[in-house]
Amino acid sequence: MAAAGMLTACSSDDTLDATSQVLPELSQEKIQLGVASSSAAVRGSGTIGSMEDATNEWAGQEFWVYMLNKGTMKVAKYADPQGTESDVYNNMQFTAPSSTASGLASTTNGEICYYPVSGNYDFWGYVVDDAAGQRGQQPTVKMLDATDQTTTDENEAVKRVVDINIDGTQDIMAGKAEPTADDIRNLGTRSGDYFSAYAARKSVQPNIKFNHLLTRFTFKVKAGNKATAGNGQNTEAMTVQSIRLASLTQGHLTIAHTEDMAVTDLLKFDGTAATVDEYGVATLNDATNLVVKQRAAGSTANDPLVGIDPDDPVILTWDDAENKGVEHQIGEALLVAPGETVYPLTIDLQQKVQTNTGGSTTTPKPLQFKHNLTMGNGMKFEAGKSYEIVITVYGLEKIDVTATLVPWQDGGKIDIDDDRDPQSQFTGGSSN
Repeated sequence: MAAAGMLTACSSDDTLDATSQVLPELSQEKIQLGVASSSAAVRGSGTIGSMEDATNEWAGQEFWVYMLNKGTMKVAKYADPQGTESDVYNNMQFTAPSSTASGLASTTNGEICYYPVSGNYDFWGYVVDDAAGQRGQQPTVKMLDATDQTTTDENEAVKRVVDINIDGTQDIMAGKAEPTADDIRNLGTRSGDYFSAYAARKSVQPNIKFNHLLTRFTFKVKAGNKATAGNGQNTEAMTVQSIRLASLTQGHLTIAHTEDMAVTDLLKFDGTAATVDEYGVATLNDATNLVVKQRAAGSTANDPLVGIDPDDPVILTWDDAENKGVEHQIGEALLVAPGETVYPLTIDLQQKVQTNTGGSTTTPKPLQFKHNLTMGNGMKFEAGKSYEIVITVYGLEKIDVTATLVPWQDGGKIDIDDDRDPQSQFTGGSSN
């Protein structure tokens, strides 16, 4: 039994060592980790999934996993026949499946791991893209005790956290594997023995459901009148140069915890968000203007987003048949700190106009549109929800000054003749 108690191992393939001393009634059980992404209600590679079930799919993104002793912050370990302990999944990098919202994930380095013969385990996963350091580099995770002080003692720790710094292009997600109702039924009288070698033999494996923890904005811009789309009279079509939204950027993500925590409490940001006074004037405080970015032509879902090319901006157009401006999607979604009632928005626009009479050339004229995004009634923008913002803009209107000459009015006649009347009087007309 001593040998049988050392059955957990990690290997680069799925073949068990033929020399392993395994009792006939026991077998090694491979850990099969499933992942699911909740619907999405640069440095980074942009949003993961979408709002529609048909397009809400993983695209091979990277994420990180902890396998902990159930109900604790202790990393699960296995022991070899010599009694040497090694971690199983200790902040292990995984690769999500592709073209599916839920499926088996695999370790990025190809390693396959097996359950210890005894014990139950929790599986925690998180996605930070490059908001916690260089992409592909293992994020630095801290353990905190009950007073939120850093500790190195797994027995004292009540949570594991990672510091993040977002720029609007990273989709921050986290989740814990929970058994389904069918899983509980399959476990029979041992309904609490998950996740474990026993559960694996009953086809019960961990499936981490990742929840989106940021607020998502998408932007569309359209012309408010035909002149904005270029009326051919001394002006060209309006172009969108950039869109910026103020948000807090630095905070920390709780990726595992012993205490009960709501999903919305997992991600906390530091500082004071942007505020707006009674006149609509915004003060950023600790917030930063995050810029909407776009996917470069020919790039994949995991390539970093890039800025809008000023030499290839979005040009506003007009639908003559419908007599309305055409809605143009601007870049990818912008992912910001949730829970605010207002986000100051800035749009940089440009329109080429004729600046001299009789001239044949046009000169770029920049203009800026500012607005404070709010839902009113003190309602907050929520984590995990996506909001579509449609902005109608109007182009520069040439100032035409008309000069109208008002004719002189008859003010009457004054006849002065000292011989006839030394005290000559005003005769007729208006005295004004």
